[in-house]
Amino acid sequence: MRINAVLIVGSIFTVLFIVVFVFIASQTPFPAFKYATQTSQYLNTTSNIGPEDSQFMWTNYGLTLIAQAFVLLAAAAAALAMLRTNDKEDSE
Repeated sequence: MRINAVLIVGSIFTVLFIVVFVFIASQTPFPAFKYATQTSQYLNTTSNIGPEDSQFMWTNYGLTLIAQAFVLLAAAAAALAMLRTNDKEDSE
């Protein structure tokens, strides 16, 4: 059985990217349930929600960029894997 170098390198990079993404995501504080547990009311209609929402989105912008880059990399790797030809089938 011949060892496929592309498969090994791709697997190593995939595992490396997953580890890096999990490390960065775990180091970034994300207050997902912080605001929901403080009050029984989900949205205060008397306050100005626009600047508060904008502040929340911009403070967590780095995490979303990393997640988007990971999704694009995974999509590109999957597309290349689907378009790859098998050398054994081409030689026959």
